[in-house]
Amino acid sequence: MSKPFLERFRRITSSGFYLPQVDGLRFVAIFMVVCIAHIPNFINQKIFNGNFVTGYWWQFSLDGVFGVQFFFIISGFVLGYHFAKKYIHNNGKADLKNYYLRRLTRMEPPYLLALIIFFIALVFIIKKYEFTELFPHFIASFFYVHNEVYNQHSYLMPVAWTLEIEIQFYILAPLLALLYRLKKRELRWSIFLFLIITSSYYWFNIWYGMHVFKFLHYFLCGMLMADLYVEEIKFPGPPWVGFIVGIASLILLPFIIGYYSTSGYIIKYILMILLFYSALTNKWLIKI
Repeated sequence: MSKPFLERFRRITSSGFYLPQVDGLRFVAIFMVVCIAHIPNFINQKIFNGNFVTGYWWQFSLDGVFGVQFFFIISGFVLGYHFAKKYIHNNGKADLKNYYLRRLTRMEPPYLLALIIFFIALVFIIKKYEFTELFPHFIASFFYVHNEVYNQHSYLMPVAWTLEIEIQFYILAPLLALLYRLKKRELRWSIFLFLIITSSYYWFNIWYGMHVFKFLHYFLCGMLMADLYVEEIKFPGPPWVGFIVGIASLILLPFIIGYYSTSGYIIKYILMILLFYSALTNKWLIKI
């Protein structure tokens, strides 16, 4: 029997773990970054010299970068889920060697190839930089520490700053996942909430820097939701409650200005959480 049309586009994961609603959330994050942030900003700067999108709509466009933070929540959930399902009910043991090997073999080859291509292009073809000028940046990018060493985007691949933060979280994740070994779930949740609130200090008070600790509260939020998901915690009340919460969060999320506003940021953060978990657990949203 042939597969349904959309099923043919399903991703094949090496771990065998697949939740279609997570891919749906990835689409939301991609849409925010590409369609709300980058495309309007490119058109505004390159065609209209910054005069086309102003005021509220400029802030609206800037807030598209929250799609990156949404990706961090997704990463926290996906990685956290693998540990949570082993630790919480099964008292299992995580295979850390396989964990790190999978991430190394999956991410390093294409990343290294891209670094080499851009290095050759920038030094020998475009001749924008001297070899001795760019090579230290190449080494820092190779070891995923350009953010820390230079406190700015990589000269070779500026967009790779998020990948560096993801890699740094991958290193920390097994340590953070030890929280799942605590038997009392209320204690686990309380510790996660405490860590989320305290790590948010970096976002609100330390604007400089591009290290993982500035964004750690997003990853921790994803790990907490992985815990709730494994424990099968759903929205209270009938299914329509979670459905309305999810749809309302999806509609409101782009229009709340949070890039420079603390109150707006908090509301936006809460909306991302509500959208994420309602999409994971609500049976009506899962069918969309």
